[in-house]
Amino acid sequence: YSAKDKRVHGINGSGRSAAGATLAAMRDVADAHNGGAVNGLPLHHGAAVTVPGAVAAWCDTLARFGSRKVALADVLAPAIALAENGFAVGSVCSREWAAQAKLLNNAATRMGEKSAMLVYDDGGGGGGG
Repeated sequence: YSAKDKRVHGINGSGRSAAGATLAAMRDVADAHNGGAVNGLPLHHGAAVTVPGAVAAWCDTLARFGSRKVALADVLAPAIALAENGFAVGSVCSREWAAQAKLLNNAATRMGEKSAMLVYDDGGGGGGG
């Protein structure tokens, strides 16, 4: 809400499709993975992933509605610290991530990553990661 103009504003932070994601290209992917029947994109395929838009939305939001008294680096500092140092997660999230760890790590291998995308360490107790 902007008190200045008394209006509610929204910024779309959803991801965008990749530049090469034409309708024809997506149909080809769907055809190849669905035996010729276009039933949608396979769930675990790169074509089903969008280019992240959240960070651009944060920048847009700060530029449009920020006070100009705080720099983007200061706004992002706590998130950067969490990303660099890790953080504890709750048991439900930990369980779900552990269930998907093999899938995520296989995807990292297919993409040529040298290290796992997800490091799971429940500290021996099994309740968190």
